[in-house]
Amino acid sequence: MRRRHIIALCLAGFLCAGISRAQLIGVKQYNGKTITCMHSGLSSDLKDCGVKAWWYTYVFIGRIMSIAPAPGGEKTLEIDPVEIFHGDLQGPLTVTTSQVGCLPPLSVGARWLFYLRKEKGKPIVMDYYGNDSLPVAEAQERIKTLRRLQVIGNRGIVRGMVRRGDYISGSPVADATVVARGGPGDERYFASTNKDGNYEFPPLPAGSYKVGLEPIGGFEPASTDLDVSRSSCWDLALERYPHGRVSGYVRYSDGRPVKGARVILVGPGSSGYIVTGVDTTGLFQFDHVKAGKYVVGVRLPGGSARKSTNSNSFLPPASLYYPDTQHRSDAEVINMRTDDKVGNINFTISAR
Repeated sequence: MRRRHIIALCLAGFLCAGISRAQLIGVKQYNGKTITCMHSGLSSDLKDCGVKAWWYTYVFIGRIMSIAPAPGGEKTLEIDPVEIFHGDLQGPLTVTTSQVGCLPPLSVGARWLFYLRKEKGKPIVMDYYGNDSLPVAEAQERIKTLRRLQVIGNRGIVRGMVRRGDYISGSPVADATVVARGGPGDERYFASTNKDGNYEFPPLPAGSYKVGLEPIGGFEPASTDLDVSRSSCWDLALERYPHGRVSGYVRYSDGRPVKGARVILVGPGSSGYIVTGVDTTGLFQFDHVKAGKYVVGVRLPGGSARKSTNSNSFLPPASLYYPDTQHRSDAEVINMRTDDKVGNINFTISAR
C-alpha cells in the first residue's frame, strides 16, 4: 500500500499532522511485583481496520493446549491453530511469552486471536510490546473483518469517518458523499456517511484510487491517493485540513537565492514554531497553516543570530525577522484567517 498525501510537520501543536507514533505505558502488579507494561501505539488518519495482518507472520484463532513455566517468570504455551487467517501453519506451535504479567489472564482451553512474528533461527515469542494478541471474546470485530477478507477475492475494503477538524477535536459529518475513483476501469464508487460520520464502500476491485468528498458548502477535505490490494482493509479518516499557506523568497539584493537559509514560522502567542529551508530559487513555503497570528524569521547561513527578546527562549534565534528587523518583538504580525494564502513574505539580503 502506498499513500501519496502531503502531511505537514507538527511542532508544539499549532500545525496539522497526519501520523504520530507513541508508546502506551502502564503499571501493573504481578506476583507481588510492580512491572511496567509498554505497548506500541500508532495514531493516523489511515489504519488497516485494526486487523494488522500485514505486520505479522501468523494471524489465527488458536486454543491454548498447555501452559508451562519458563525462565524469568514467563510461560511457554502450546497452541493449536483453529482458524487461520494469515500465514502457513503446520500443526501446534510452541510460543514463549514476554512480559506475561502485562497480558490478559492465560488459561488452558482458552481461545485467543493470536498475532505472532517468526524470525529465522529464533523461537516464537508472544511479546506484549507491539503484540496485538487477545482473547477471542475481546476480538469479535477484528475476527468479523478477518473472515470477510478471507472470502472477498481480488477486492479490498475501504471504510472510515468524515470529520470537520482533525482526528482529536473533529466532529463527525453526517450525510456526506464519499467518492473513490480509479481501479481497473477508472470507475467511480460512492458511499454515504451515517449520523456518526462513518462510511464504507462496497468491496473495491484491487487498484489505485483517489478518495475524496463531494463538497458540502465550504467543507472539502483534501483527497487521498490509496492503493487497494487483494484482501486488504483500510480505515481512512477524511478530515478538513487547514489550507492556509505562508510563502516567500530569501534572496540577495542582486536576485541570487540565499542558499542554506532557514526560515522560521512562529505560531500564535509564540506557542510554537516550525522551520523550513529554501529551494534553489530561494523560495520557502509553509502549508496547512491554521488561522492565527504569526511572525516569520530567517536564519542566514554563517550569519549572526540575535537571541530572542521574548521570554520564550525555546524559540530558535533568527538573523532577521520580517520585514527587516533583528528583534522579534518588532516583526510584522501576519494575521491568518482560515485558508488564507500569504505569498509575499520576502527577505532581501545585502549582496556579498
